[in-house]
Parts: sequence; structure tokens; C-alpha cells
Amino acid sequence: MGDLSRDGKLKERADKLESELSEKEVFTELIKSKEQAIGELNEKKTDIETQIEELKSTIETQKKNLAEKDAYREAEIAEMESYYTGEVEKYQDQVRATM
Repeated sequence: MGDLSRDGKLKERADKLESELSEKEVFTELIKSKEQAIGELNEKKTDIETQIEELKSTIETQKKNLAEKDAYREAEIAEMESYYTGEVEKYQDQVRATM
């Protein structure tokens, strides 16, 4: 009978260890799954950060292009103003000369 009691306790202990091992395996798989999810999220984060930097660069390029266009237009306007001011002065001089 002593052997049966001892065998029962050993069986009980073995079952408990097996259960703990199974539980650890489940947690190990869960941890691996979470680590993989974290890795995927980090990749997405990196992709998003790259996209943000590309967009910032595009915005800066657009600002520069607009500033160049504005400067060109302002130069054209100044040239036209100068031309027409000169033409008006010539016309005024002609009018004065005929008076």
C-alpha cells in the first residue's frame, strides 16, 4: 500500500509539473505573439515616420516653389510698373510740349 500512496503522490506531482509546463508554454507563445505584434507596430511606426518626413520635404519644396513664383511675379509687376510709369511720363511730356 505504501507504494500505491507513493505512486499516487508522484503521479500527482508529475501532473502538476506537466500542467505548469503547459502553462509556461502557453505564456511563452503569448509572449512571442506579443513580441511579433510589437515588431510589426514598430515597422508601421517607422513607415509612418518616413512618410511624415517625405511629406514635410514635399511641403518645404512647395513653399520654395511658391516663393519663387511670387518673387517672379513681383519682378514682372515691378517691370511693368516701371515701363508704364515711363510711358506716362513720356505722354505727359508730349502733352506739356504741345501746350
